Amino acid sequence: MNVCCGNVDIAALIDTGSSINIMSAPLYKSLPRHVKSDISRFTEPIKLANGQLIFVEGTSSVTIQTNQGLHEVKVYILSTTSHPLILGMEYLKSSNITLKFSEFNTNSKYHHVKCNKRLCIQPNSEIFVRANVPKHLSVGLQGICTNNVFSLGKGLLLAKALVTVSIDKTIPLKIMNPTNTTISVSKGSILANFQILNADFSVITEDIKCPPVVQNVQIGSTHPIISTSKNNEFRDETKTVFLSNFSIPEPLNPEQTTQLTDCLYENKDIFVTKENPDLGFSTYVQHKINLKPDVLKLGPKKCSFAQSSCIFLGHSISKEGVSPPPDRVQAIQEYPPPKNIKELRRLIGMLNWFRKFIPNFSAKISPLTRLLKKGQFFVWNVEQQSSFNDLKYALLNSKILAFPNYDLTFRLAVDTSSRGIGYMLYQMHPNVNGEEQPRVIRFGSKSLSRWQQSYGPTKLELLGMVVSILDCADYLRGNKFVVECDHQALRPIFQKQFKGAIYERWMAILQQFNFDLQYKPAEQMQVADALSRCTRKMMNPSSVRMKTIHSFLMSQNELVKSNCRPVEI
Repeated sequence: MNVCCGNVDIAALIDTGSSINIMSAPLYKSLPRHVKSDISRFTEPIKLANGQLIFVEGTSSVTIQTNQGLHEVKVYILSTTSHPLILGMEYLKSSNITLKFSEFNTNSKYHHVKCNKRLCIQPNSEIFVRANVPKHLSVGLQGICTNNVFSLGKGLLLAKALVTVSIDKTIPLKIMNPTNTTISVSKGSILANFQILNADFSVITEDIKCPPVVQNVQIGSTHPIISTSKNNEFRDETKTVFLSNFSIPEPLNPEQTTQLTDCLYENKDIFVTKENPDLGFSTYVQHKINLKPDVLKLGPKKCSFAQSSCIFLGHSISKEGVSPPPDRVQAIQEYPPPKNIKELRRLIGMLNWFRKFIPNFSAKISPLTRLLKKGQFFVWNVEQQSSFNDLKYALLNSKILAFPNYDLTFRLAVDTSSRGIGYMLYQMHPNVNGEEQPRVIRFGSKSLSRWQQSYGPTKLELLGMVVSILDCADYLRGNKFVVECDHQALRPIFQKQFKGAIYERWMAILQQFNFDLQYKPAEQMQVADALSRCTRKMMNPSSVRMKTIHSFLMSQNELVKSNCRPVEI
């Protein structure tokens, strides 16, 4: 909502979940004296929505002007805030404010962002600067910065980002010079286009295409990263530039052209060509051929090209997907039970590394993490040993996580119990016979806090939906997907009027995504249901049949019920 404090125009944020009004300290200091009172000290901390306690610099009364007249507002002043001015329910109720969301549309035209000082951008480098926006834009206004024709003509690239107008009417910009020459920008030149954020924006994702082969390259020696000469500080930096695509940085004489031709012919297997498109996925390597004496050197023992799989950052990478490395799994299989708290912390840290491969991880590891509570004695009994064996078995028999295919529809199966939240993100991939089979992208589970366990069924299911969608936001944002749940009360989710600030915040989060809600009976939600509750005591790790996973992954139409034997102690 646009408000005015003296001669300062502000785009105030209306937060119906906040009971107080909050103003940033820089904004308070920039206001004229006649619209604000002196700061009154406030020693008690205030509690945020996430339970965090923060201390304020004080309180003050500020006069603001809206379309409905002048209002005197009591604000709490914080040193750092997410927005310059946040108006809560206290102001809305006391001033009898009426919000008409149909009138909140903004013009989507571009505003020019101009340089406030002369810039000199070195070749193959990037800088952060603050640039001026038009004076009529309100403080706190958010928008998207994009490339301008002038900056593109100069050879500059701008990082597209969501920015906020600050008090001094500037916004941050990240500018990159990908050329091999220095580019100068005079003061007052146009650097970018600023478009006010509104509902007309659409998110477009780029398809991620995985190569049929993988490779791992480690550089043995290279040019020094830090410049060695103060008089010519950029002399060495230009030598350390990597190029994602092969190009010639400078003209070559006939002798160098001959050397380059011979080099490419002798090493043609590691470059992508029209005749050989599958070998040497060079966009992964991001290398540069240098004909000068100081060249990049690769360690032969630490490099592998055109392999069916390789170990990278503790994971086994192949064209089928990501899985735990065999040597690490074998080490965990032979891992002895911990004898003290220190060894237990080491074990939990190691298992956390592979939690995305283990369905129902939070429930399985709960007996182990319970021993880390304050005042709890370390007693390793049958329950901890059963959990320890169950985790090792689940990791040894874990399914390979598939890479996402953005041409197919994402499906998110969510279920929430009184003990936790469980979800599974998957897609239906066609096989050689033309039949669709599910391929899991991600497993997830989360335990509930003490106060969350007191929620009602509908509130719990809605909480599980919000948590699971946010965990998978990197895959789902910008794509239409399907959410599967076994709670029919959530089907008219956007038509039903949920009462309370927490519901409004959750609905605001869900409205950022494009999805359809599909009801499924509990018999078809076995995986998500198992992820949300602990069935550890009724399953024998040595003879478990993996009821929840196998019955779903083999065929959705062949769901069978298997009997679980009780554990004999």
